[in-house]
Amino acid sequence: MLTRLGRSIALVLATVVAAVCGLTVSAQADPGDGFLVVSISDQYGDPVPAALRIWDASGDSFVDAGDPATALRAVPLPPGTYGVAAMTSFGGLACHGIAVCDPNVATFELDPATAVDVGTDTKAVHLTVTLPSIAGTGVVGAPLTVSVPPQLTAVEQSLVAASQSTGTPYTGILQVLWLRDGVPTGATGTTYVPSAADADRSISARISRDYTGTSMMNHVVVDAPTSYDMRSVAVTAPATTTPPGPTTPLARASITARLKRGARPAILVRVTARGAKPTGAVELALGSWRRHAVLRGGSVRIPVGDFRPGTYRLRVEYAGSATVASRVMAKKLKIGAARGR
Repeated sequence: MLTRLGRSIALVLATVVAAVCGLTVSAQADPGDGFLVVSISDQYGDPVPAALRIWDASGDSFVDAGDPATALRAVPLPPGTYGVAAMTSFGGLACHGIAVCDPNVATFELDPATAVDVGTDTKAVHLTVTLPSIAGTGVVGAPLTVSVPPQLTAVEQSLVAASQSTGTPYTGILQVLWLRDGVPTGATGTTYVPSAADADRSISARISRDYTGTSMMNHVVVDAPTSYDMRSVAVTAPATTTPPGPTTPLARASITARLKRGARPAILVRVTARGAKPTGAVELALGSWRRHAVLRGGSVRIPVGDFRPGTYRLRVEYAGSATVASRVMAKKLKIGAARGR
């Protein structure tokens, strides 16, 4: 079985073994072989080149599957059960049929539930990797942040561990450079705050590794991308809002109420206001008796029915309108005997 260090280096450097040593995987299938077709794409559906390893059921045998600069392979394999691991430069490790997909684990073992059984026919496997992306609203003044997928973080940890035996260990620090319309802005770091100069422009970020002085990392750049430009974000200026204009003061209402005597006594309520015509509802209370009515032309006639002669407390409340303020009026109202009694 390969050790953790040996497996990490072997998997990460799968892209350079073929290029540096001149080794290739034979495209010729032996009689009785089947084919495993492997495709690799990112979260946007675009193809991603990767170093591909195909593991068999023994857990420590593997096949280097072709050119690491391609994202689609047709690999001839003898009948058996297989798992697939693909290492990408900035998407980390993606697996199918592997129990634990992590470059930092001690061993790679097949997952019986998802491993691929290859006979003499053709089977297909698709792997999706998540590349770094930019999170944020894209509005001037709102921060944009680089989101690094956990699979890439795990690979960086593996590279750091594997490089400790070298004279210049790898730091594991990913470099980020921000771009405006594809041109470097000079800003670095994982966060960028768009300014007014970025409005109506496209902002992106370029992520790369610092390979200087690390022999292992120098090998990785062979036939593998050394940087990745993330999908850009269109920056817009903040939405402008028009402050509300000055509020027109509501007109002050005046209320008059008087008793109209006769066979059918009623109270006539009139609401007036300077520069405005009152509309809306009024509530009239005469002792414990209450009525609601709607103004017509600023007034309303409210029949009061039979009341015993006496003095009552009259209260009129005007609810107000869009132009006239509400108002309450109260006074004493004297009701005499009805005529003809």
